[in-house]
Amino acid sequence: MSDSVMFAQDASVDSAGIAFLVQWAKHQKNNKLIIKNAPENALQLIKTFRLQDLFDVQK
Repeated sequence: MSDSVMFAQDASVDSAGIAFLVQWAKHQKNNKLIIKNAPENALQLIKTFRLQDLFDVQK
């Protein structure tokens, strides 16, 4: 089972936050981290850096 992170409604994530999430995801058994309620800017960074394989984005 993977860990998950849930963001607050008014959350914002910068590239350093994404780097932290990448490292967290890489330490999961399946190299995937569940992200819930992700802010739009986080989704854009994940897409820009082509990191979709490391995250299971859920609403």
